[in-house]
Amino acid sequence: MNLIIKALLTFIKKIPEEKFTFGKGVITGIGNTIGLFLNLPYTIVELTGLNGALDTAIAAADLGTKTAKADLKTAIKNWNKAFRKTANYVSVTADGVETVIVGAGFEASKDVSAAGLIPTLFLNFKLATSTIKGFFRASVSALKGIRGVRYVFVTSPAGVSITIVNNTLVVTNAGVSTYIKISTVRSVAFTNIPNVAMSVTAFGVNDKGMGPMTTPLPTTPQG
Repeated sequence: MNLIIKALLTFIKKIPEEKFTFGKGVITGIGNTIGLFLNLPYTIVELTGLNGALDTAIAAADLGTKTAKADLKTAIKNWNKAFRKTANYVSVTADGVETVIVGAGFEASKDVSAAGLIPTLFLNFKLATSTIKGFFRASVSALKGIRGVRYVFVTSPAGVSITIVNNTLVVTNAGVSTYIKISTVRSVAFTNIPNVAMSVTAFGVNDKGMGPMTTPLPTTPQG
């Protein structure tokens, strides 16, 4: 399983008082969404007990005795172990869904997830016509929370079919299809291509525009 969004473990570095407050939030969050978490490594009762033990140890440590300070270290160790395991379990169970992680009281790795999410459907797609011959403008709204998006606009006359199949843009006219792959890596695999002679080319795209096409190479996929 490739987790895109995870529960951050930064709470481990919090001071004891902040750990206690954070723990209450996790206990409440998991309790409110308990139906999603059927195999918790620590039950709500156990997490509540460890969080309470930490609070008690914090208060006792204020007295300054060696025993109380040792007890606080033990309470912190036990708390860290329990809430770290719980965070990792929530990450696996959430399977990349940020709202599940946040709902359980944890902070999600938003920066990582924003770059790893597949773009969703543009809710606002607009066309602006013009009196200039052969000119019009197309625009879309930004996708909130998704980074690194490259925008692909396609225009075609009537009779041309454009679909997306298995991450491949398929342009069909008069029964003949062109297959287009848009990728962030330097190698792609075409699948389910018909057993006919093909011509393959590539070009790069960045913020400055589109680069030149390579010299086409011939190929005939196996039938």
